[in-house]
Amino acid sequence: MLKDGIALTRFFRWIETNYEIISMTERSVIEKLENFRRDQEGYIGPSFAAIAAFNEHSALPHYSPVQDKDTEIGNSGIFLVDSGGQYLGGTTDITRTISIGLPAPRQKKDFTLVLQGHIKLARAKFPLGTRGYQLDVLAGSLCGKTD
Repeated sequence: MLKDGIALTRFFRWIETNYEIISMTERSVIEKLENFRRDQEGYIGPSFAAIAAFNEHSALPHYSPVQDKDTEIGNSGIFLVDSGGQYLGGTTDITRTISIGLPAPRQKKDFTLVLQGHIKLARAKFPLGTRGYQLDVLAGSLCGKTD
C-alpha cells in the first residue's frame, strides 16, 4: 500500500498541476498512472483493468473508456479512478473521486447527498440476516432527493 500510495500521490499531483496545461483523456491518465506505478520497486503490473471516468462517466458502474470514444478530461468536474497494482509484496485496489477545477453546483450537491447517505448507511444497525442487496434500497433512500 505504501508503494501504491506513493504512485497515486504522484499521479494526483500530476493531474492537479497539469489539467489546465496539457490535454488529458480518460485513457491517457490510466497510462500515466501505470507509469507512476512502474517507477515503484517490486511492481509487477495492474491488478485489474483500471477505470478512469470524468463527469457523467464516473456514475457508470464498471465504465471503461474505449479508444474511439476517449473522453477528454476538462477543466471542471468530477474525476473517478478505480485501479490497483500487483506488487511483489501484495495487491492493491483503490477507488478515489476528486474534483478537477470547480465542480458545478449540482455536482457538489449530488456528491454531498451520496456521501451523507454512505455515512448514514455505515452507522445504521441491521437486523441479523440482512443481505447486501437489501442495503441498496436503504442506501438510496438515505441519499435524499436531488430534485
